[in-house]
Amino acid sequence: MPIIREIQCNNFKLLVWKIEEEQEFFLDKLVLSSIEKLEFNSIKPVNRRLEWLATRYVQRILVSDTIYKDDFGKPFLSKMPGHLSLSHCSGFAAVIYGNEAVGIDVEIVHPKVERIASKFLSKKELAFIDQQFSTKHLTLCWSIKESVYKYYGRKNLAFIEGMHIHAFALEDSEVKVQLLTSNSKEVVKINIECIENMVLSYLSA
Repeated sequence: MPIIREIQCNNFKLLVWKIEEEQEFFLDKLVLSSIEKLEFNSIKPVNRRLEWLATRYVQRILVSDTIYKDDFGKPFLSKMPGHLSLSHCSGFAAVIYGNEAVGIDVEIVHPKVERIASKFLSKKELAFIDQQFSTKHLTLCWSIKESVYKYYGRKNLAFIEGMHIHAFALEDSEVKVQLLTSNSKEVVKINIECIENMVLSYLSA
């Protein structure tokens, strides 16, 4: 079983799966709702279909229920209580399920992040990036903001103006982010890890 990270605590459960199977493996084991089937059939790239299936399979391991999405695209369970967040990238699927709001993101470390860094990081945030390992550091920053965006769960959150990452080093395991919205201001803590060529970030309220 290719589970490469598993966490179970009082507030949440988390699984990260390394995708080594073909689509048929997941299709044979999943019972999808009509809404899930519509979403799956709308996905055209083969690799994205595989990642989508793997994520639903991992979700079913954590909590056996089908998924719907609200008006903002945030996933929720059809019958079970609790909060859910999903993520997938090339070769990996990750899910977190908790009692309160949660967020999770996985990203492959890739040089393309260098080209878009100024679109999601402020000058103050760019200043603490380790230039020797900038690709990994920038990828972690992107992942952190993705996790916070999913945790927030609504679409009116700007990546630069709405989320400010406190300076952190690559060896850190926890990062603070100031979350600024029109109605509130709060500081959230995000856990970060590097696994193989992938970065993982997650948080629970």
